[in-house]
Amino acid sequence: MTYEEVLEKIKSSGKVTITETKAVQHAQVIKLSNGGIINCYKYREDYFSG
Repeated sequence: MTYEEVLEKIKSSGKVTITETKAVQHAQVIKLSNGGIINCYKYREDYFSG
């Protein structure tokens, strides 16, 4: 799953909203309205942990 696909899934769910996105070294960070944080790491493929 790519970073863009994750963003689209969150937006289409309607359960939470994205409060902030930012780029950090080797990753993209998505912060959610429920306090959750998703770190999307880029290394050969997209790996996700949250």
